[in-house]
Amino acid sequence: MSQKPPFRNSYRERKVATSDAKSCLICFKPSTSVLITDNSKDWFYVCPSHLSDANFCSTVYEDEAGVSKSSEHSALVRKESILIRKSKRLELEIESSASSFNKVKGYFKWGKKKEEDTKDDNEEGKDDKKGNDDAKEDDTTKKEECVNAEVQLKELKGEKLPDTKKELNTFEKLYKRYRLDQVFYRNRLLSDYKKQKRAQIRKSLENGTLFPSLDNLPDLPKQENANSKSDATK
Repeated sequence: MSQKPPFRNSYRERKVATSDAKSCLICFKPSTSVLITDNSKDWFYVCPSHLSDANFCSTVYEDEAGVSKSSEHSALVRKESILIRKSKRLELEIESSASSFNKVKGYFKWGKKKEEDTKDDNEEGKDDKKGNDDAKEDDTTKKEECVNAEVQLKELKGEKLPDTKKELNTFEKLYKRYRLDQVFYRNRLLSDYKKQKRAQIRKSLENGTLFPSLDNLPDLPKQENANSKSDATK
């Protein structure tokens, strides 16, 4: 039966103060980022840029027991993406409505000017008046659409989108983990094994149990003692 490893291949990122920065495990540059296991059995300093290197580690979402939370994370990411796309669409609608409103407004002024220039022609005056009425109606519709879009955009950017971003950030702080490449993980296990052996040797040295004690040596048989004495007299 294989022995259970002292720690799982699952690391969280923690930050330390700049004064506590130490050399990165990969490039040996000073870093304030620390990868640490959930049981705190293993930890090491690493630059944040290495965390996006697929040859070093991969990002996973799971709890301390190793239960995957990837589906929940994907749902939150999709929710945020939908809200961002909707806000951009509303911004385009507002911009388009404002542009259309300016065109209708210009047409209304042009129609009014033409009506003044053609007062003598009753038929043309009636047509221009009808055109002005249509322009006013379009103007009102565009204004309403623009106002509705602005209200929705304000609600999105003021409440829904920030709340979703906050929920996503909280989720990632709780469940975001890094899984090392198998080569690096085996090196960490080997490093931990060597550290444990050194600790055992140091403890044995302190207790005086590293070498056998002379007090515990077995006594020689009496016959052998007698033979040794006779040999000495000769």
